[in-house]
Amino acid sequence: MTDAIRIDTSEVIKIDNRIGQIELMRGDFIARNMQALGRRLAYLMRQSVKENRYTGALEEGIVSEFDASGLRLEVGSTAKRGRWDAGELLERGTGPIPNVPFSIIKAWEEFK
Repeated sequence: MTDAIRIDTSEVIKIDNRIGQIELMRGDFIARNMQALGRRLAYLMRQSVKENRYTGALEEGIVSEFDASGLRLEVGSTAKRGRWDAGELLERGTGPIPNVPFSIIKAWEEFK
């Protein structure tokens, strides 16, 4: 039988050991790259809110958090305006505000 394939078990064991090492390295590879991705996304978010800078709290409050156990990456703002999220206020606005003292604002405008 000249066309037969000969498989040596020592070679199979070597391949099996390498596959096991790849599985261990995969988690480290993902963690490193997700952390780098988080830093980059946080930087890009800071750049996008920079034009709306008032105190800088929103820009400085943008952080990335990576949970290696669940392979979960979160990028967002921790800044608050009172009890509201500053990033959400910037994105969506405040909506209608009831009982705004327009007479005081009008008097101030006329004074200017």
